[in-house]
Amino acid sequence: MIDLKRLRKEKGITQKELAQLLSCGQSFIANVENGRRDLPPVKIEILERKFGNICSYITNNIEEIKPIENKPKTIAPKQHSQTEKMEVSTDILFAGADAFSRQLIQLMNEKLIAPYSMITEKEKEIERLNREIGRLEALLEVSKKMNAQQEDVAKCADAV
Repeated sequence: MIDLKRLRKEKGITQKELAQLLSCGQSFIANVENGRRDLPPVKIEILERKFGNICSYITNNIEEIKPIENKPKTIAPKQHSQTEKMEVSTDILFAGADAFSRQLIQLMNEKLIAPYSMITEKEKEIERLNREIGRLEALLEVSKKMNAQQEDVAKCADAV
């Protein structure tokens, strides 16, 4: 994670300017600053090219950021904008998937939701317990009828 807010304030730029530099939305920058999203390595590389070494702004232990070298050297203007749009879309997709995964795991850890396999196991256990309750209720009814019959026999014997 990177302390983007501190970097931005020390360099004297606004969220909007930073969003333009990184080819993303201002809301994405706000989410990164608030810790709701992580800044992808591609964007960190852009910051390093613009501001030099930014290691002092990195707030967790991450491995060395390696520059991406698979990019074509020359791109036509039209292709360049399409490539940027695809990168932004991919970044947003991966950021959303990552955030969803973290929230899902957090909800499981807090026992607010359970994996599907656990739910089916619990449903089977509930069905088994309901069958056992039904069997015990039937035994209770039979026992009540037998007691009533024994009382009738005892009354008849007393009457004779």
